[in-house]
Amino acid sequence: MEIQVDGSGLDKAELNNIAFFTITPKEVVDFSKIKIEVDGPVDTVAEIFDNTDGSYDCEWEPKAPGEYKISILIDGRNVVGSPFVIDVTDGNSKRSAGPTNDAGDSGDEEAAGDSSNALCPTTKDIVKGPGLWGEEINPKDLVVLILTPKDKKGKPLSLKVEDIAVKITGADGEVAADIFDNGDDTYDIEWEPPAEGNFTVSITYQKQPLLAPIKLNIGGTSSATCEGPGLSNPKKGTDTVFTLYVEDEVGVKESDIQVNIRGEDGKLVSNEVFDNEDGSFDVEFELKKDGIYRIDVTIDGKPVQGSPFSVETGKFLRAKTL
Repeated sequence: MEIQVDGSGLDKAELNNIAFFTITPKEVVDFSKIKIEVDGPVDTVAEIFDNTDGSYDCEWEPKAPGEYKISILIDGRNVVGSPFVIDVTDGNSKRSAGPTNDAGDSGDEEAAGDSSNALCPTTKDIVKGPGLWGEEINPKDLVVLILTPKDKKGKPLSLKVEDIAVKITGADGEVAADIFDNGDDTYDIEWEPPAEGNFTVSITYQKQPLLAPIKLNIGGTSSATCEGPGLSNPKKGTDTVFTLYVEDEVGVKESDIQVNIRGEDGKLVSNEVFDNEDGSFDVEFELKKDGIYRIDVTIDGKPVQGSPFSVETGKFLRAKTL
């Protein structure tokens, strides 16, 4: 099967850093039939997250230098270009000679300067704008996202605007976007969503991703609500829970619900959804370190009321920006 690949996680990876990539199969597939296998010098587990829009976010983290083979399997069979081979060293890494991914253009060029050290979109101040924190966006609205690239130490990155590329995709294909240099190490990204639906915003510098892809929902929210200690007072190192109430929405199943929990370091937190069979679902998770976390809750791709939520271990914090 052919897939489209976005992100640098199949081309390069840094030791002890999470590598991201997104796959979009050319055909509709069951999430349970998608598997990522990583064969390397140490045991490595790749995680897959269903974006509910036909695409899947994947992440993996090399813990030792050496050669890694990443296999993407659908229903037990390798997709076109799989396995992908990456050499990870103590310095940098790149894809070594091996199968070529004909299904998508991920780019093999190394990013210049410190741009490869930019933080993830959930980290404070990297990206601001409507839709990131639950604000409603309607079709044909002018959407302006403000990008402030920073390195891992929080220092602004001064980039050439002509080397920044933005790819916005929806159900009907790509959407045009304009990029403007504000002259103060910030950049405006302007675009108009043509219709309701889920859109993915990918931002690259010299063909290498600055951030993990950003997911935006246009013109539609769910009437479902959430409440519970997991959103009001989560504790580090203990199991916590919040409840999703869907009484007004008929026929909602566990498979319709998508919960993404991401920390300031960009790492996703695993969670489980349980059907209480009374019009509500419990979401259970554990936060293993202190910090601010973003929690996205959607039903069939539509955010529930108040989503995304921002919580901090030990106290409640629903903020518009991290």
